Amino acid sequence: MKPACALLLFLGLLLISPAVSKGTSDKPKLQEQKSGAKWSLLQSAARAALPDSYQRTVAYQTTIAADMRCFQTTVTANDGLELNSTSSLVVNSTSSLVASMFLKVATDGGWITDFDEDFWLNNPIQPGTEDDPRTFLALKFNNFTVEARMTHGSELEIVLPSGVHAELTYFPVGKWLKLDLELDSKGKINVKVGSSGHVNSYPVFGGDTNSSEVLDEDEQQESHVNSSSKMDNNGSAYDVALNKTHLIPSEVCYIDEASSKKPWLNIARLEISLVSKYDASVKCETPLNATLTLYKQIMTDSQSRNSLCKDEFSLIVLPSTISYFDHDQQCKKLQGSILSKDDVGTYINELFKIASATRTTTDENLSWVQSLNITSESFRSWCSLLLRNVTVQMRPCYFSLPSSICKVQTSLPFFLFGKIGKFSRKYTLISKPDGTWAIKGFSSIMRYNKTEWILLSNLHKESCHSNSSNLPLVRSSWQCGEVSNLTLAFSSCGPDSFSCNSGQCLTRKCRCDGIAQCDDETDEEMCDFIIKDAGYNDLIIPPPLEDETKFRAKYFFKVYSIAPIQTSNFYVDVDLVFGVHWMDPRLTIWNPSDALNFDCKKIWYPSYAATNGFPIGHWVSMPDKRTEGCMVSLFPGMTLKESDDNPYMGRYLNGSSFELVYTLGGVLQIPCEFDLRKYPFGDQTCELNIWIDVTDQDYVVYERFDSELQDEVPFYGRYDVREYKVSRTWKKEVNSNKSVSLFIKFKSLYGYHVLNSYLTSFLIVLISFSTALFRVEDFNERVMVSLTALLVLTALFTQSNSSSVQTSYLKLLDVWYAALISFSFLVVLANTLLNSYHHKLNADKTLGKKCYDEMTIKKKAKVMNNIIFGFLDTLFLFFMFFYLLSIADKI
Repeated sequence: MKPACALLLFLGLLLISPAVSKGTSDKPKLQEQKSGAKWSLLQSAARAALPDSYQRTVAYQTTIAADMRCFQTTVTANDGLELNSTSSLVVNSTSSLVASMFLKVATDGGWITDFDEDFWLNNPIQPGTEDDPRTFLALKFNNFTVEARMTHGSELEIVLPSGVHAELTYFPVGKWLKLDLELDSKGKINVKVGSSGHVNSYPVFGGDTNSSEVLDEDEQQESHVNSSSKMDNNGSAYDVALNKTHLIPSEVCYIDEASSKKPWLNIARLEISLVSKYDASVKCETPLNATLTLYKQIMTDSQSRNSLCKDEFSLIVLPSTISYFDHDQQCKKLQGSILSKDDVGTYINELFKIASATRTTTDENLSWVQSLNITSESFRSWCSLLLRNVTVQMRPCYFSLPSSICKVQTSLPFFLFGKIGKFSRKYTLISKPDGTWAIKGFSSIMRYNKTEWILLSNLHKESCHSNSSNLPLVRSSWQCGEVSNLTLAFSSCGPDSFSCNSGQCLTRKCRCDGIAQCDDETDEEMCDFIIKDAGYNDLIIPPPLEDETKFRAKYFFKVYSIAPIQTSNFYVDVDLVFGVHWMDPRLTIWNPSDALNFDCKKIWYPSYAATNGFPIGHWVSMPDKRTEGCMVSLFPGMTLKESDDNPYMGRYLNGSSFELVYTLGGVLQIPCEFDLRKYPFGDQTCELNIWIDVTDQDYVVYERFDSELQDEVPFYGRYDVREYKVSRTWKKEVNSNKSVSLFIKFKSLYGYHVLNSYLTSFLIVLISFSTALFRVEDFNERVMVSLTALLVLTALFTQSNSSSVQTSYLKLLDVWYAALISFSFLVVLANTLLNSYHHKLNADKTLGKKCYDEMTIKKKAKVMNNIIFGFLDTLFLFFMFFYLLSIADKI
């Protein structure tokens, strides 16, 4: 019974094992160890050689391909990483999964061979009919898979749920080339090949892809989403697929060289790691700064990182007669360099091959070598020269060589700018052991053909020829069929960068920014940035935008100062700026920057007419001394477009994507029609109505900026303008938005007139009224004082009229003086009547008509004096009361 129990116990353990495995993987697969002693030895060696942190891989049978090796990956809390409630890894926004490896196309693999240009030119491949590419790496996640595969033409393809993305990179036969695949937490795959620093990004899921399509049935019911993102508990968006996997693949598969009798591809130093922040600019020799390593391939002594990174560069021959300085410049156009003395030792075998292939009967010179003591281009300078026997001698730096060698990046990518028609845009450098090279695209190739550079297409059999035997990189002139002097630019700086003629790389925003940053200053050449449509007429107002029927302009006013105002005339001198924003769909601007000024005469710009009011007003002349200017205004966050057809690698915007701004500044003399009935009291308003002078006024509509809800206009000057104070400046659209008006409100500063006109004249009239206190017998004194007051008031009135504006109506100040003069005149009459009454009483006494004594006569005269002046005082008080009411706008 004991053997039977042991057998049952063994079978029970086998049944339990899959269940345990199921708890550690969302998609369990049959785990069977690969047969054969060779596999067991490799697995045993792997576990013996790796530290404990790498013991997370289990081999199993895969169905991807017969030559693929697959591993499961797991993450536990023992890894020192933060885990959520489902034991899934929690990552931050900069975390990413990086698969880093070195690839080498086997020389005897049989599937990929050296590039045969003649065969390629004569046998173009129809899209969709290529040989099936072969997968060499697969990263399987819970709900999607990332595959890297190689085509028969030794080019890379990345297969994602969003589609197949062709990465134009040539993997040379027999040379190691590094490949980094980064899956970031934003749902993108970033691909870097070699040491070029160029990184291409592809979305894991396309913009129109429904993420629920890549989820299993249970996950689809849980997600209930119709896009590639949904909301978490905090309301933030995250990618469904990345949230489910958290960047950790459930299994990794890569090509197994040991399982193939004749492997077509070699992989070295494969490492699958989680990094906190991936840096694509690090050198080849620098290992990944991994937070957690999921898998690391065993290395042999011959696969050290330095030995593999040697193939990151290749040696190519530049076939032209050049000096040391010319050769240095041409190497820089290829992002390369002249050979250093250390390079001579490193690439000694390659140099012997090139020397043998390019040997002539007489020339023993092979290439220039870096001369560190050369700091300037002097005709007296001597430089290092490498001979074909790999020894170095000195020669004059201006000594001409028929050819020379550059060290450049292997499979260096290029991008072709210009109106190329039927030729490819993307290219990569293809070099051979003998130093010959070409730049190959999907259907085009650029190479040196004995005496000239030629651009060929294998699809259309068309060609272009360089107009010079010099290296036609960056910008150069080409002859393409009947088109001569066509400027094309082969740039190795990447499609998103600007390439100087020297080969120096800058960001696109440095182009035409007014600061020369290229060594040769070519970033500030060809900077005429306004391009007009065919048939553009600067006398015709721009057409309306799409879905519009009228020309719309946004406007603004700025008032900087107002000259002191005098009421001797009706003119106000206002220093202001009036500006309008509009769009012109007939224009395109290249390399724009916000607030970039340009000459208004290059385009249509508004011509203005103005009056001092609407609907009726007098013309306002535009100042002879005025400032006018035009500039470009970019919308916040607007992304500039990039054109591959522009060999100068500029960025542009269409006319409906930016605003043009025209500003008119100067001192305008505005004839303000003040209402001076309450002068020197009361507020005054001055209006300037302005509009674009066009034939059809109904075509133009003025609008405000979206951010301007108030009517106020900024005023930057002194508010005190002599007799007035600026109390408010505002704007308004009038005439059904066909014109706009600027209003300036002035508040009267009447203190001067109160002190100099009102108080003085009031005191004088009081003096005139004070004659009522004189003795009735003192008629001469009464009359002299009242007449003097009358004359003084008349003089003040005359002076006031001469210093203020003449009007056809009475002003309050005129009423004041007229009233005071009238009261003074009445005082004179009152004194005359009193004197006549007093003489009558005395005459009646003398003639005996009345029996008056002196005391009675005085009493009667005094009573009459009180009656007359009491009436005048009352009348004067009534006048003052109603006058003050009129000042306070109560009448």
